[in-house]
Amino acid sequence: MKEYEREAHVDGVDAKVIKATRADMVNTVNKYVSMKKEVTVRAAARDELLAGPSQPPPKRDEGARRPQPSCARLSSCPASQPARVLPTEP
Repeated sequence: MKEYEREAHVDGVDAKVIKATRADMVNTVNKYVSMKKEVTVRAAARDELLAGPSQPPPKRDEGARRPQPSCARLSSCPASQPARVLPTEP
Protein backbone atom coordinates (compact mmCIF):
# COMPACT_ATOMS: atom_id res chain seq x y z
CA MET A 1 0.00 0.00 0.00
CA LYS A 2 2.80 2.36 0.85
CA GLU A 3 4.49 1.59 -2.45
CA TYR A 4 1.24 2.36 -4.32
CA GLU A 5 0.90 5.69 -2.47
CA ARG A 6 4.48 6.67 -3.32
CA GLU A 7 4.00 5.79 -6.98
CA ALA A 8 0.63 7.58 -7.10
CA HIS A 9 2.10 10.77 -5.59
CA VAL A 10 4.98 10.68 -8.08
CA ASP A 11 2.52 10.16 -10.96
CA GLY A 12 0.37 13.08 -9.74
CA VAL A 13 -2.77 11.05 -8.87
CA ASP A 14 -5.46 13.02 -6.99
CA ALA A 15 -5.44 12.58 -3.18
CA LYS A 16 -9.12 11.50 -3.14
CA VAL A 17 -8.37 8.69 -5.59
CA ILE A 18 -5.39 7.57 -3.50
CA LYS A 19 -7.55 7.58 -0.36
CA ALA A 20 -10.32 5.57 -2.04
CA THR A 21 -7.85 3.06 -3.45
CA ARG A 22 -6.17 2.68 -0.06
CA ALA A 23 -9.57 2.05 1.60
CA ASP A 24 -10.32 -0.61 -1.01
CA MET A 25 -6.95 -2.28 -0.40
CA VAL A 26 -7.53 -2.28 3.38
CA ASN A 27 -10.97 -3.86 2.91
CA THR A 28 -9.48 -6.56 0.69
CA VAL A 29 -6.80 -7.39 3.26
CA ASN A 30 -9.38 -7.46 6.09
CA LYS A 31 -11.61 -9.84 4.11
CA TYR A 32 -8.63 -12.11 3.50
CA VAL A 33 -7.72 -12.13 7.21
CA SER A 34 -11.31 -12.94 8.27
CA MET A 35 -11.53 -15.75 5.69
CA LYS A 36 -8.24 -17.17 6.95
CA LYS A 37 -9.52 -17.12 10.55
CA GLU A 38 -12.74 -18.87 9.50
CA VAL A 39 -10.83 -21.58 7.66
CA THR A 40 -8.58 -22.10 10.67
CA VAL A 41 -11.58 -22.48 13.02
CA ARG A 42 -13.26 -24.94 10.64
CA ALA A 43 -10.06 -26.97 10.28
CA ALA A 44 -9.68 -27.17 14.07
CA ALA A 45 -13.29 -28.34 14.44
CA ARG A 46 -12.82 -30.92 11.70
CA ASP A 47 -9.62 -32.21 13.28
CA GLU A 48 -11.37 -32.50 16.64
CA LEU A 49 -14.19 -34.54 15.08
CA LEU A 50 -11.78 -36.79 13.23
CA ALA A 51 -9.74 -37.40 16.38
CA GLY A 52 -12.73 -39.09 17.99
CA PRO A 53 -13.44 -39.28 21.70
CA SER A 54 -10.54 -38.68 24.04
CA GLN A 55 -11.30 -41.88 25.99
CA PRO A 56 -13.11 -44.99 24.81
CA PRO A 57 -16.40 -45.70 26.57
CA PRO A 58 -16.13 -48.23 29.40
CA LYS A 59 -16.87 -51.82 28.41
CA ARG A 60 -19.98 -53.29 29.90
CA ASP A 61 -19.94 -56.85 31.18
CA GLU A 62 -22.60 -58.67 29.19
CA GLY A 63 -23.49 -61.04 32.04
CA ALA A 64 -23.82 -58.26 34.59
CA ARG A 65 -27.18 -57.61 36.14
CA ARG A 66 -28.72 -54.23 35.79
CA PRO A 67 -28.87 -52.27 39.02
CA GLN A 68 -32.16 -52.19 40.86
CA PRO A 69 -33.98 -48.91 41.24
CA SER A 70 -32.77 -47.03 44.27
CA CYS A 71 -36.16 -47.35 46.00
CA ALA A 72 -36.13 -51.16 45.88
CA ARG A 73 -32.84 -51.30 47.79
CA LEU A 74 -34.23 -49.41 50.77
CA SER A 75 -36.02 -51.27 53.52
CA SER A 76 -38.42 -48.36 53.89
CA CYS A 77 -39.48 -48.58 50.26
CA PRO A 78 -43.07 -49.76 49.87
CA ALA A 79 -42.07 -51.84 46.85
CA SER A 80 -39.67 -53.90 48.94
CA GLN A 81 -42.17 -54.62 51.75
CA PRO A 82 -44.40 -57.68 51.73
CA ALA A 83 -48.08 -57.05 51.30
CA ARG A 84 -49.88 -56.40 54.58
CA VAL A 85 -52.87 -58.41 55.50
CA LEU A 86 -55.42 -56.40 57.40
CA PRO A 87 -57.03 -58.17 60.34
CA THR A 88 -60.64 -59.04 59.86
CA GLU A 89 -63.21 -58.56 62.57
CA PRO A 90 -64.81 -61.72 64.00
